[in-house]
Amino acid sequence: MRTRLTTALALAVLAAAAPMPLLRAAAAAPSPHAPASATPAPQPSDPALGALLAKMVAVNADVRSYEAAMTVNVAMHTFPYLKPTLTGKVYWERPDRSAVIFDTLPALGSQFKKVYPRIEAPSQWPAIYVVSLEHADRVRLVPRKHGRVDHVEVSVNDDGTIAAMRWFYNDGGDISMRQTFSDVLGHALVTHQQGTVELPAYKGDIDAAFTDYKVNVAIPASVFTS
Repeated sequence: MRTRLTTALALAVLAAAAPMPLLRAAAAAPSPHAPASATPAPQPSDPALGALLAKMVAVNADVRSYEAAMTVNVAMHTFPYLKPTLTGKVYWERPDRSAVIFDTLPALGSQFKKVYPRIEAPSQWPAIYVVSLEHADRVRLVPRKHGRVDHVEVSVNDDGTIAAMRWFYNDGGDISMRQTFSDVLGHALVTHQQGTVELPAYKGDIDAAFTDYKVNVAIPASVFTS
């Protein structure tokens, strides 16, 4: 039970842990926008939606790679009511390589890497989701292929960074995540996240901090295969 719930909570944290477009998401470590797919994606017919996506894609366009220290505090609201703390590092490298390496709770970290979701960058959304503009600063994503996720709601800040995401599941429940960005080395990167898991089997809260960013650094290939 401990591994299952804590993994789900950590999953939600890192899924959104991205220096905007570092949602990939997951998310995979927080990841800046990946380049567009080689296959042309359906283009939004709504000019307002197209403009919003273009603004989001432009965020951190010059980030090729990064690494950061991560601390995640989890509070479970269902039995056994544990409050573990996970520490480690997250890595991302264009076009879509990412990794999360824990230096605490290694058994949990191993399980987490097996289920970590891949949250695509805004540049890829039209190819993977039916994207619609719910409001001037809110986007709805409906997967083109049926799966566990029914839809995702994304709230966007004025500068194009992702303020919050909420995943709604076909089997009931949802996971929500709010993000705080800071100017780090001239880039808008996520430094704090708060999330809530409300699923049929378990519930809990997450609080994550990202520090010691190193941007556009060489990352050994072994990081992504470990």
